[in-house]
Amino acid sequence: MEERDILEVETPLLDGAANPDPVINSLEVTVNFPDALRGRRHFLHTSPEFAMKRLLAAGAGPIYQICKVFRDNECGRLHQPEFTMLEWYRPGFDHHDLMREVGELLLSLGGQAPDKAPYAEVFRDHTGLDPHMAGLAQLRAHGTALGLDAAGAGSDRSLLLDLIFSHQVAPQLGRQGPQFIYDYPACQAALARVR
Repeated sequence: MEERDILEVETPLLDGAANPDPVINSLEVTVNFPDALRGRRHFLHTSPEFAMKRLLAAGAGPIYQICKVFRDNECGRLHQPEFTMLEWYRPGFDHHDLMREVGELLLSLGGQAPDKAPYAEVFRDHTGLDPHMAGLAQLRAHGTALGLDAAGAGSDRSLLLDLIFSHQVAPQLGRQGPQFIYDYPACQAALARVR
């Protein structure tokens, strides 16, 4: 990062609001503030994204941060409630520029360059469904056939896609090495630009 003039920043771990993403749960904490602030809810951040985007909006330029992040209701073979995250932003870069830079970082650390594929392509390859055109009934039927509680997702297209992707597509990805998946459906574009 230093070689590329990307400034290291440190943002607060404690937020006054929970993450608005419906599939990422914030970890609420109790803080013993003075009387004037007593009773306000606080949360450990799920990512430094919001604070870093405020810095970008204020003109900070390229920035990065390595920090602890916290997520409630995540504990298992692949998830822990606390982990370390590297997050960085490069004004003027598009997602392909960033993927290239992540690939260069992985190579510099002795890893291998990632493959890249659009979401729709890998979804179709592993499910036979077009994620942009499949109707809710078709997604529900497919999820149910996989043994998932697709009916519990109701009419939440994003949740149905995520259920199918996480159970049928994701386990097939990255077997030969790192893999970028990009151009997710618009319904899953949390805090991202939609094309």
